[in-house]
Amino acid sequence: VSVRWRHHNKNWLVTVALVNRRQAGGNVHYSEELAKVSIFQTHLACAPIQGRILPYPRLEGIRLTSEEEELDLQYRDRKVFAIGHGVAADWTLDEHGEVKELAACFLPAVEVPLVTTNNPDLPERAMDLSFLAECDNRPEEVIGELEAFVGRYAAWVEAESKVPRDGSAATQAVIIRITERQQHAVDRMRRGCRLLRTDQKTSHAFSMGQEAMRQQMEHVRLVQGHKTDKMTFKWRPFQLAFLLLALESVVDPDSGERDLEDLLWFPTGGGKTEAYLALIAVLVLYRRLRWTGSRGGTAVIMRYTLRLLTAQQF
Repeated sequence: VSVRWRHHNKNWLVTVALVNRRQAGGNVHYSEELAKVSIFQTHLACAPIQGRILPYPRLEGIRLTSEEEELDLQYRDRKVFAIGHGVAADWTLDEHGEVKELAACFLPAVEVPLVTTNNPDLPERAMDLSFLAECDNRPEEVIGELEAFVGRYAAWVEAESKVPRDGSAATQAVIIRITERQQHAVDRMRRGCRLLRTDQKTSHAFSMGQEAMRQQMEHVRLVQGHKTDKMTFKWRPFQLAFLLLALESVVDPDSGERDLEDLLWFPTGGGKTEAYLALIAVLVLYRRLRWTGSRGGTAVIMRYTLRLLTAQQF
């Protein structure tokens, strides 16, 4: 066991390594000879006797990218207490958050909690596909619910921006940058709602798109053997938010967001495909309403990294 201590400010930076100094004899190309002098599945761990383990220091002089700065802020409560050399590092904490033990880990594992989209504070009718399909017939009622849905997100963004946070000027700059992007998303969703109020073709395409998606969901449940007569089909909040956010930029060729790439970032099986299929449904129907002859040419290009996935998604 090789241990190296180095001063780091008023503390110590300690490197602990397991070194195999045995020599392989004969022809080392034979795996049997190497196996005799090799060490497999070793476990190296250490615990503090005195003092305490502090978070691992960041390399000085390294300039973080804007994305790294934002990740650093978002995961500020997740401390890193060690790094591995040719192996991962793991640690166990006591009830006070102090490190009890550090260990080398060849197959790191972490439990990732499920992501939930449930939020009881959101207007339920705004996510009901049957209700949204009535946008043509009951515009004030439907669009009013959509605006209330966006309003809840806007209120959360506003509240988050006012939460006092300790940190440097650089940290505050990161917070402002994230908040500005959130506000931009709010503005885009509100413009989507406004477009539904002012453009009859968009409103009609939106209504028919909702009905098309509702029928598709119902068809899937029927194929699976479920009874659908009392079933209500609803969007998840991020799906509806994505539809409202991207609505103006897909129907308006002069939109300022035409050059943006909107990325849906959500776990597998969370409904990303449904979200952009809803947008596609609205777009395809809108083009047939606006350009009755040519229908606007190619509407959608879809590409997946795996050929099998392409077939499945299609």
